[in-house]
Amino acid sequence: MRARRLWHGAGCVAAGAGIAVLIAACSQAGRPAADSSSGGGAANTPSNAGTAYSQHSVQAARAAQAVQGPAAVPTTAQLAALKAQAPEIARLSPSQRAGQRVIYSYDGLSVPGGLLRLIRHGEVGGVIFFSFNVSSQNQIRRVIAQLNAANASPQ
Repeated sequence: MRARRLWHGAGCVAAGAGIAVLIAACSQAGRPAADSSSGGGAANTPSNAGTAYSQHSVQAARAAQAVQGPAAVPTTAQLAALKAQAPEIARLSPSQRAGQRVIYSYDGLSVPGGLLRLIRHGEVGGVIFFSFNVSSQNQIRRVIAQLNAANASPQ
């Protein structure tokens, strides 16, 4: 028995299909600030390396929470859905399990064949559309239909 792919078709409000998610994101490239709590280079010694890493991890987590807010807590409905999907998840290959955690984007107005192939094999968690992926309502409807067809096709 073939495991049913858990990826659900993407959509947008203009297309009127599926879940509406359009995301635009940016990030700042940069290096973490030096850890001054360890006292002048002591963090680089082997005996303090684990402590410095742990302190840096805690600082990074606090900084992320300050920007993003507290971590989401799953709802009762989400936990129930996960429990119901557990048998299907158990049948996924390691490649499919990993792929279900990846959200893809692509350049241009048409979906690359490689991405469609990954969707057909159940190795995609989702697709993010940016403004450079959308030229009109009809174009994005066709793209969404193509993604849904790839998801529905046999592996």
